[in-house]
Amino acid sequence: MSAELYPRFSAVEFARRHAAARALMDAEGIDALVIYGDSGVSRHNHADIHYLSGFLGNRNNYVAVTARDAPVMFVQSFNHVPNAREASAIRTEWGGPSSATAVARHLLAAGLTGATLGYVGDVPVQSYLTWQRELAGWRYKDITRAFRRLRLVKSAEEIEWLKKGAAFTDAALQSLIDEVKPGMREYELGAIVESTALKSG
Repeated sequence: MSAELYPRFSAVEFARRHAAARALMDAEGIDALVIYGDSGVSRHNHADIHYLSGFLGNRNNYVAVTARDAPVMFVQSFNHVPNAREASAIRTEWGGPSSATAVARHLLAAGLTGATLGYVGDVPVQSYLTWQRELAGWRYKDITRAFRRLRLVKSAEEIEWLKKGAAFTDAALQSLIDEVKPGMREYELGAIVESTALKSG
């Protein structure tokens, strides 16, 4: 794992993931892949974005992938962009007033016309309607389930990260066992667990 401010997977691991995404594009017959994420469910709705970028963000963000160009992440909140650039392993841009519009213009600038866009996640209807307006003649395909299957088979590097995460949870549980006392409030139990994890890095 990296010693950077925001530890992330290696460039080799991200290259593997990006290649898998492009192989999926070929298999699904799509010309562009757009992944949507938001901060719902304690940011778990950002897992698909995180998979390709290493950034676990807030609000609504998008990653756009084409067959030839490097993936790009569009961050909706302007004040989140500096942090996103620090944490992300891919090019990161502000999405402007409408990230859906920014995505559409990015795809057109990549030379795509009348293409098929595969999307991942619970894309808001406003974004979908924006794409229909901005990308005239395009076709749309929901490939969320197929994309999420990419994450099921773990690489050796991913397994090492899972082992580190498991060590954090083991240490947190052991602290809870060691420090719990009758009459403690629920927030005190949470403080024990979180303190152990934070001290562990």
